[in-house]
Amino acid sequence: MIALAALLCCGAQFFIGKNLGQVWGERISGGQALGQKNTILAIWMAHAYLQPLAAVGPGAYMLWQNLINSWQLWKKRRRDSSHH
Repeated sequence: MIALAALLCCGAQFFIGKNLGQVWGERISGGQALGQKNTILAIWMAHAYLQPLAAVGPGAYMLWQNLINSWQLWKKRRRDSSHH
């Protein structure tokens, strides 16, 4: 359930960021700015000061953001290679 909540938060933040960025012609930057987080600090703090289970949320968010970024890069490379 924690990992699913992290997926929903991550997806929503990328979606909202892309839509906000599109207003100023910066769709990619907006998605990255809102969706991509530096979660290492959150994972460390949750593990060190709370309990290890508390680190699952930020860890899952990090997994989802990396999967989303990898998928976006794959789509761009595929689109770029089809134009050549």
